[in-house]
Amino acid sequence: MHCNFVNITSIADGAEALNYLEKKGPYENVRTPHLILLDLNIPRKDGWQVLKEIKAHPKLNLIPVIIFTGSSRVEDMTRSYEFGANCFITKPSDIRGLDNFVKTIRSFWLETATLPVFSAAVEDEKSKWAKCTG
Repeated sequence: MHCNFVNITSIADGAEALNYLEKKGPYENVRTPHLILLDLNIPRKDGWQVLKEIKAHPKLNLIPVIIFTGSSRVEDMTRSYEFGANCFITKPSDIRGLDNFVKTIRSFWLETATLPVFSAAVEDEKSKWAKCTG
């Protein structure tokens, strides 16, 4: 069975990501995400700036932020957690690793974790996921 209920939005740079999250301009009617995957190396506003602004924002600060980056530096990991990241993952080097990453993230955030911000919507997604996998 193919399930197509997870919406993924990709934003090319940090300034635009914050506009999206704050529903500014063309993004005024978008859904607030349940989870954010954030690369540290993005243009205009880097991942550090974006993470700091998300965690300082009263309506966004509870959204889990996963740092998903090419860096494996201990300093980057430590700084990410200091700035409020919920998880730090170094990007896998091959397609098998990427596939495992996607499955793990989906399993943890949709089947195991209870999210504080959008729990009703997340419960609906968990129910849909259970039907797809069960």
